Amino acid sequence: MSTRIVTQDFYDGDAALASESVEGPLCAYLNEFDGTSKDLGEIRPHINELFSDDLIYCVDGKPIDRQTFICLNKYLLEHRMIATLEDIYFSDDTHIEYTVHWGNDDVSMVTHVVGLVDSGKIIKIESCPETSSAFANIFLRLNCKNTIVDGLDKKIMKIKEWALTQRASRAA
Repeated sequence: MSTRIVTQDFYDGDAALASESVEGPLCAYLNEFDGTSKDLGEIRPHINELFSDDLIYCVDGKPIDRQTFICLNKYLLEHRMIATLEDIYFSDDTHIEYTVHWGNDDVSMVTHVVGLVDSGKIIKIESCPETSSAFANIFLRLNCKNTIVDGLDKKIMKIKEWALTQRASRAA
């Protein structure tokens, strides 16, 4: 009696391991967030190479589509955020887990996400519970700071207007 062992190729010839297909593009994408003034067009090729057209990104527990994700990237660029990849881990051939520190002169946050990879692109990203509110907090901090600055600007303008009216009334 003979035993015949048949092996099948586990990997499709066209499919790459998540670690091989995603790590380089992820690093290139994050390197674009270096705190300098950039246009969204400069990072769009990296977004297209790394993320699926059907990307679902769960930010703070709410799913957003690719277009909203692109707007999020634009917001991060406008605020000259710096991204630092702190950790990357591939639990298997279709899952990636990574931690990124985001910061600028005004805010700092850490995001830890798990992603699903298919056909060499990330198709889904979900924030881990411990950092799930990071993006909401950064938007709140940046927008509140802008609101405070806008409010101060308005008060300064009112004081200047008052000073001008006082000078005009003294001159008359």
